[in-house]
Amino acid sequence: MDNLEFPGDDRRMDLTDVFAFESADDPDKTVLIVDANPTSAPPLISSPTTGPEFHPDAVYRINVDAKG
Repeated sequence: MDNLEFPGDDRRMDLTDVFAFESADDPDKTVLIVDANPTSAPPLISSPTTGPEFHPDAVYRINVDAKG
């Protein structure tokens, strides 16, 4: 597999980890943490595809089954 690429060829859309755990403050609530763009250090020169922020036009969607 040598042709692996970032989604949309933009590393800001690379969501690699999702963590879910019970809130320490309120056991009735769940905390979700999404790890985005963890594959590189901040760029030396900023460009539209290397900024550390989330992609402004992307849709980051997490589906949660609250009944199961």
